[in-house]
Amino acid sequence: MQEVTVGTPKGKGEKVAKLALAQGISEATVMPVRLYRQGKDEEREEVRVEVSAPESTKFIEALMAEPFFNSHEYSVVSDEVIAIVSEESPEQLARPIRLHSTAVLQDLWLQNHITVAYLARAAVSALLLAYGLIEGDMTIIVVSLLFAPFLNHVLAMAFGAWSGDRRLVRQGVIVLGLTTLIAVIAGAVTAAVMGGPMAYDNFGTLYSNFAISLLVAIIAGLDTADEAGRREFVAVAGAAQFTGFPVWFGIALVLGFPDQQTTLYRIVTPIVNTITILIVSLVVSPPLPYRPENIRRYVAETHSQA
Repeated sequence: MQEVTVGTPKGKGEKVAKLALAQGISEATVMPVRLYRQGKDEEREEVRVEVSAPESTKFIEALMAEPFFNSHEYSVVSDEVIAIVSEESPEQLARPIRLHSTAVLQDLWLQNHITVAYLARAAVSALLLAYGLIEGDMTIIVVSLLFAPFLNHVLAMAFGAWSGDRRLVRQGVIVLGLTTLIAVIAGAVTAAVMGGPMAYDNFGTLYSNFAISLLVAIIAGLDTADEAGRREFVAVAGAAQFTGFPVWFGIALVLGFPDQQTTLYRIVTPIVNTITILIVSLVVSPPLPYRPENIRRYVAETHSQA
């Protein structure tokens, strides 16, 4: 169950409450509030509704589509609450949260900031993966992929393009490039310390990689729609389609490259995998319950304030 709180200018709460009722929400509360800011304060109103998760997304998307709505004057906060007793059935209340477009946008930004923790995760994951490849240890390889970054960077590029957020596209490209560089360095360092040869050699074919990337892209694109299932496992599948190749490249820089055809294949494959996931996840986005004009207007307004 979700509690949605909409902050409005004074006198505009009734309009938002009527919109909520028009969307099928049974009741809405309008309260006067006083907002204190640096140097000034003002009277405003808050509208609160408690609804099932799918209805909250429907309401927020409808609100953002209204001509009067803008991010300068209105604010929207959605919190998950536990309903002990409610007139709605447990089946309705327990429906997976259907994420609204701004939540998806913010989550992708969250996953694409460069921090010390991100750099540490990327480096340790790549070092473990390099060790697993050299030793041929599948357990270590799988463990390394559990926190290997990749998929969220590609989804950032896809969703950023779909939503018109060019900054998010650029950020996704930068972080993916940094992830790749870290993987190459980690592979080279591990190979220099451990020596060779590399025991793992099952990188699949170009066609099998394309087919797997296609399926991963479909699931990853649809996965942004709600919180049903285990989203982290999709990230592992995505990382498996990319991370091993730059790590291998770093190892090969130290231990030597195989024949020309194999080398070319292992260089081209991660590029094909990335482009496949990028394009397919972008194509999958339109059928989702988002209104692209809402998120594009929101992006334009927030960028104009920056």
